[in-house]
Amino acid sequence: MKPDWDIWRVEIGSHGWGQPVHLDSPVNSSSSEYFPTIADNGNLYFGSGRKGGRGRSDIYVARWTGAGYAEPENLGDSINTADNEYEPYIAPDESYLVFMATYPNGIGNADFFLSRRINGVWEKARRLPEPVNSSATEWGGKMTRDGRYFFFGSSRNKVIDVLPGREGMDVFERRMHSAGNGLGDIYFVERGVLGL
Repeated sequence: MKPDWDIWRVEIGSHGWGQPVHLDSPVNSSSSEYFPTIADNGNLYFGSGRKGGRGRSDIYVARWTGAGYAEPENLGDSINTADNEYEPYIAPDESYLVFMATYPNGIGNADFFLSRRINGVWEKARRLPEPVNSSATEWGGKMTRDGRYFFFGSSRNKVIDVLPGREGMDVFERRMHSAGNGLGDIYFVERGVLGL
């Protein structure tokens, strides 16, 4: 068994889901590949810690040729740094990319970044503002197919510092089992919040 993560695909037909199929080289390598997302033209965007990157994990695109995937291309300095870039979401028309990055303070402070593709060139990625990013970890961002809403996970906590006052066990239990308890919830914002 390989000690790394790989990308697989499953097709759906008239009888339901088929068997998982491993994407061999050039998509998968001896390093990990993860969090794939596909543009309408079939181009596959994903994160990987493969050799030759700019950091510990970079974002790549493997272009669909009609017969298979071409050699993955690193998205370059506008997207990738010496730190980690993960979890790309590519717009269906490849006009923008949203991804999670861990700089400068590691996974405990991972945030979303956005880059637009203008005349075939990726602009320098910029950190998304609040309320998308917070002082906690954000991950797994995906836009709805109609482009109206951005869904994502976050470990943000409604209690930042100290409690406003004493609370009994019933209130404490309710707070610990509700949204915003710091253990991870799913949130959404309208597209405009991303500046798109």
